[in-house]
Amino acid sequence: MKKFLALLVFLSTCSANAKDFSLLTGCDTLDVFVKDADIGTCVTSFAFVNGAYLSSENFTAGQTGSPNNIELREIETYDSSGRLVEHSQSMKNAGGETKWVLKNDGGHWAINATAGGITRKIACDPPKASLFSQMSIITAIKTDKIKIGQIWYDTISDLQNAQNVPQKIICIDTNAGSNHNVKFTVESENSPTQTMEFGRNGRSTYMEIPPIFTMRKVDKKGTRSDSRDLVDLLGRNFNIPAKSAPSENERIKVTLGGDAKISKSVRQLYDSIQSGWILRDRETSCENLPAKYPDSLLAPTLTVQCDDPKIIALADSVCHGMLDKCEIISRLTFHVYDRLIKKDTPAFSNASETLRAGYGDCGEHAVLLAALLRARGIGAQVMMGLVYMNGRGWCYHAWVNAGSDSFPLYADAALGRFPAKGGYIPLICDSKGSHLDEIAGLIENVHISYVKK
Repeated sequence: MKKFLALLVFLSTCSANAKDFSLLTGCDTLDVFVKDADIGTCVTSFAFVNGAYLSSENFTAGQTGSPNNIELREIETYDSSGRLVEHSQSMKNAGGETKWVLKNDGGHWAINATAGGITRKIACDPPKASLFSQMSIITAIKTDKIKIGQIWYDTISDLQNAQNVPQKIICIDTNAGSNHNVKFTVESENSPTQTMEFGRNGRSTYMEIPPIFTMRKVDKKGTRSDSRDLVDLLGRNFNIPAKSAPSENERIKVTLGGDAKISKSVRQLYDSIQSGWILRDRETSCENLPAKYPDSLLAPTLTVQCDDPKIIALADSVCHGMLDKCEIISRLTFHVYDRLIKKDTPAFSNASETLRAGYGDCGEHAVLLAALLRARGIGAQVMMGLVYMNGRGWCYHAWVNAGSDSFPLYADAALGRFPAKGGYIPLICDSKGSHLDEIAGLIENVHISYVKK
């Protein structure tokens, strides 16, 4: 459960109307909170350096020097006309670093994505991001010409999905709080609506990233949580209470609140009804495993590096001489369960770094198992959703589908289950690490009930 990585990566600077953007120059520091716990700091800055405008954001969670510290960094470079020319994002913790870099490479725009020491180039359209909207907003604030209902349209570069994402920014209050801040909402596709506030000097004072995070200026520092506590905080606050799992005579009904939607990546696993979604029964045996998996499910991705020589060698070693798919899935599931130390890890999960580190939570177990299975010709997919845990209810979790879309067969390396029967609710199918923002929009909007078959 490390969705804060996806949520915080969004923090790209908005967009301007003139060639002199010095009005944006400055530095802001906001503390980051989960509920009332101060878990980190986000420092943003904007400066003119060597003929270019640099917008940077640095987020740090956990105690300084802690092995569980996590760092996010984003840098956007704009030319003198205010157009984006380069954009990078990185996530770093004790397990390693994941990085995305968008730039014009020999006349073609591409994203170089690096995880586990392996870099993959992803072709993309030219970025549309600029400084124009942000310049217009800050100018209106500083000249006291801002009005409720004013709208700006902007575009940000989504590096994880290699696409341009439109944004709509609306002024909803010009006299917010005791400091008379200016308040905005930010709407974008597949992400919860965000709220932000600026002081009359044009500096950032508050940002809400529902349902998990708020960022705000504080006058006095409190005791900061260790990043290990962050995972515990998320678990305590966002699990879904339930007294029991569904019985054999019951089916799971998922009802969504707000603007939340069932992801297209798992919609085939549900029956749609007027009041929600009914989860279909699934396979608990290997009888309907595909004779041959699609090439797309055997290909390496940024998070499932099945072409890593060390992963290939491990898969061959563990499954030497095995031909039966069911036996291979079982052997690799329990090998990952035994191999990895169970440790909450607030980081971007990928198979190569997990193999090196030797520890992780459900996300690390899932990506490593998926990579090992793909290396043996089994088209495994990483699933994210909810699992029922006795005494805790429905908990956010990650596992693997080793079957097909029509006949899913689950393997759970984190809990040591194959076939994984019982209470699993898939919300996202994501083997590329590119749909994290979708599950962020589901948190606190998912309601679970049981109906008779």
